[in-house]
Amino acid sequence: MIDVGISDLFEDGIGFGAKTLRTLRDAIGFPRRYFLAAQTKDWSGYTPSIRVYVVLLAISSYLRYLYIGEGQLMTELYAGQFEQVINTLETDEPRWSQVDSRALTDAVLDRLFFYTPFLSFALYTLFGIAWRAYAEPLNLAVRVRYIYALLVPATVFMLICTIAMVSLPQSFAPSISLFSMFGTAIIMAVTAYFGAFPETESAGGRFGRAFTLGFALTGVMLVAVVGSLMIAIFVSMGEAYAATAVSEAAGLIP
Repeated sequence: MIDVGISDLFEDGIGFGAKTLRTLRDAIGFPRRYFLAAQTKDWSGYTPSIRVYVVLLAISSYLRYLYIGEGQLMTELYAGQFEQVINTLETDEPRWSQVDSRALTDAVLDRLFFYTPFLSFALYTLFGIAWRAYAEPLNLAVRVRYIYALLVPATVFMLICTIAMVSLPQSFAPSISLFSMFGTAIIMAVTAYFGAFPETESAGGRFGRAFTLGFALTGVMLVAVVGSLMIAIFVSMGEAYAATAVSEAAGLIP
């Protein structure tokens, strides 16, 4: 008898079926099981941590349309800041007055969400290769698997914070952002404490290693986001300024 069901079809198509739900359950509630599975070739029936992270990232990318766009939270926050920047720049270079702050905001945010996954993957993988403080010998592949296993519960938490941010009044956004960042560090530290270290490790040793790892990985996350934002701003502003130069040369603007 063929043992393939609808959940398997969802797993094939979008990587999110019963197997992934069970993986999320154990990655969050029983992390040691998931980290031990990361040491096996076939993940002992779990969905690999990198694949789960990619699925969560895809969901996060979809949710960005809830807070990016005309009148949406992030667009309004950035549009006001870019308008001030353009007003400052045009005092020295009048050509900047031709730059539309809204169009610049859209370009920056589009690039931010395009660059961030690539830079994040690169930095997380490099961090996984470099970080060795697990109180047991782990090869390179397992260390990288561990980092993405740590990111799974944290990414679920960030998705919840994103939904809260767009559901509550805009005045709550700074508080939710701060809570999200600090909560992410704590969740990764707690996940590491209960999952990433052998039971033979002392509680004090695990605590120190886990919280160092959790907050260090949060730092990597911030570097990826801020780095992507800086690149997005640099590229978008350069493109906008170049467009005004072309228009001026063509006589479209004075």
